[in-house]
Amino acid sequence: MSDRSDVEAAYRDVAPGFILTSELESADMIPVSFWLAENGEDIQQAALAMMATPLKNRLYLSAAELQARFGADPATVETVKAFAKKHGLEPVAGGENSRLITMHVQPGQVEELFGVDLKTYRSNNNRTCRGRTGTINLLAEDFPDEGLRRNVIAVFGLDNRRQARHFSIQGPRGSSTTVESKNMIETHGELKADLRTEVAAGSPYPPLVYGFPNVPAARNTPRTTPTLTGKGQTVGIVEFGGDLTVADLATPPATSKQVSVVSFRQGGASYLDPNFLQETKMDVAIAFQCAPGIDATVFLLDESEQGWTAGLNGILALDPIPSVLSVSWGWAETSIDPKTQLWTPAAISAIEDLLAALVLRGVTTVVASGDLGWRICYPGSSAFVLSCGASITPGPREAVWTYPAKASASGGGISDEIPMPSWQARAGIVCNGAGLPTATNGKRCLPDVAAWGVFPNNSLQGTSAAAPIWAGLMALANEQLTNQGQPVAGNINALLYNPETGLQATCNDIVIGNNSISITGGKPFYRASCGWDACTGWGSPNAMEFIGTLAKSDPSASAEEADRDGEPAPD
Repeated sequence: MSDRSDVEAAYRDVAPGFILTSELESADMIPVSFWLAENGEDIQQAALAMMATPLKNRLYLSAAELQARFGADPATVETVKAFAKKHGLEPVAGGENSRLITMHVQPGQVEELFGVDLKTYRSNNNRTCRGRTGTINLLAEDFPDEGLRRNVIAVFGLDNRRQARHFSIQGPRGSSTTVESKNMIETHGELKADLRTEVAAGSPYPPLVYGFPNVPAARNTPRTTPTLTGKGQTVGIVEFGGDLTVADLATPPATSKQVSVVSFRQGGASYLDPNFLQETKMDVAIAFQCAPGIDATVFLLDESEQGWTAGLNGILALDPIPSVLSVSWGWAETSIDPKTQLWTPAAISAIEDLLAALVLRGVTTVVASGDLGWRICYPGSSAFVLSCGASITPGPREAVWTYPAKASASGGGISDEIPMPSWQARAGIVCNGAGLPTATNGKRCLPDVAAWGVFPNNSLQGTSAAAPIWAGLMALANEQLTNQGQPVAGNINALLYNPETGLQATCNDIVIGNNSISITGGKPFYRASCGWDACTGWGSPNAMEFIGTLAKSDPSASAEEADRDGEPAPD
């Protein structure tokens, strides 16, 4: 038997809810991606240092500069390419970042080359996936230098189980969402007679309720020209597992000239989510409501771990790159059964590196925190994203969004996987829980912020509806910063958690509700509370106050503070 060497952190269990049905059914070529270690400098530490730097001093990297500083070791790249050539697996084109190398493999080669016996698995709702169990191991003769072999951090694509779901559910149609719209507007003291017609028609107004500069007027009423529209900014909207065209999306308020579609799909399994198009149209519509002058690029990704890495890697290679990404998708960090793994550690490591790279490129990545209440979802738990929870207005005040009838609530709590960054540790974050841990144990807490989680146009609800509100807001902020001759905001987490910037005071503190997913409201859950909480973070935005404060933010965080932010958070 040939000597083999394991790829660390690549172990997989059977996907929860799936059973083995047969040998691999498809004879199609399998796209397999090698993810390689960066050469030298730690990209996550560099991103943390960037996040602690005052906006005016930030120097973001181009795609070429990113590759030069954080690309893979050239000898490792050559070893992987030699492996591909030896076995007739010519690398396919795609991406400028040499850390990800993708090649097509015949199913009959998989066991010999990767030590994996692929099978077909089927779920109880008749979905199938290509799967594996155990780890991946490579032939020692293909990677004779053990040091270079250890630079292979992950191998993606052999297993294409679903690893992304959108965080929206179908709520009741009709009067209930109209009442919700009315309550939200009244909550912020902005209900005007000439807007009642619009509310009754089911149009959501996050720009109105949060004080955006582009408040929509009633039908047949002249619109006041807003001071900020997001002009000159591109918002990337990341979607998974489906295909669509610009014609599917160019609905008011967007026009076809403002929307484009880019696919990074590699033919992975599609789970035919019935709400895929609705979800995508909602994300696009809300972004344009908040920032009607933006351009939007919809990025289509496969729903697997490979889909996440290939898609984010492809976005990173773009020049220019969108200044904001909106992601309304994710997957639970851990199963209800603690023995069942949902993400491979290798995938989380790779995606964290890619999200850190987006920080270095000056991108604000806004991610929905999830709809599973206290069960944490990734990448909403990443330290390198602005994690966005959801609110609702059942009465006169904004409260935590929850939909117990469908076991859904604003996602928040303590990550099992991601260390607490130092900017969050210094803020003294405590989770106010019932039947759940309150001590953070040195782990990342989420969400960071929240926004209205109801979209009456198609009755979808959840943190999916909240994330594009913050994405649109960040596009407006970037327009303001650009007008002032400053860099775009990029990741704002360290600034948000620093009380000296004043950003916390520009958020509506949400103190009502909890994120129980029980229909009886029972435990476990986290409670909303004054200041930061594990349901809605610092709260929802006062848009113009937020933009003005961010544009002036120059905290006393000195170079010493920035240096400290590259260190691990204290226990």
